[in-house]
Amino acid sequence: MYEIYRVGPADTVESIAASFNISPSNLYQINGFTPDYVLKPNTNIIVPKVKNTYFEYYTIKKGDNLYKIAKEYNTNPNLLAILNGLEVDDYIYPNQTIVVPLKDVGVYITQEGDTISGISKGIGANINSLLNQNPQIYLMPEQIIVYKEK
Repeated sequence: MYEIYRVGPADTVESIAASFNISPSNLYQINGFTPDYVLKPNTNIIVPKVKNTYFEYYTIKKGDNLYKIAKEYNTNPNLLAILNGLEVDDYIYPNQTIVVPLKDVGVYITQEGDTISGISKGIGANINSLLNQNPQIYLMPEQIIVYKEK
């Protein structure tokens, strides 16, 4: 799930976090850094093992709610709630981190009776592409299936 990353001369917490699609605060947290920590070249830090190509991390700010965040990311607040194990009207706290779909990423939540071909037709995605992007589809209700939108 995580791997060691050797810090380069031009690296910053922000640049490394961006390259792994995580928030800087998440990178600070993973490594136990304080907010004033300065990276030194050739030191090792912990980063996610695989770059996330479907989601990014968003750190809640004072005054945020799922509706406001969903509007900002052009997604659905109910989807944000499901992805983060929340109810749509749950209170979210400043500095809490949630995941949001990246631009051009679609998310489908499976339902009872779904088939791969039905999902494929419904979202307008090629079956092989859908299977390549989701290596473990069980078609159990509420499974998350992601796909790159055209």
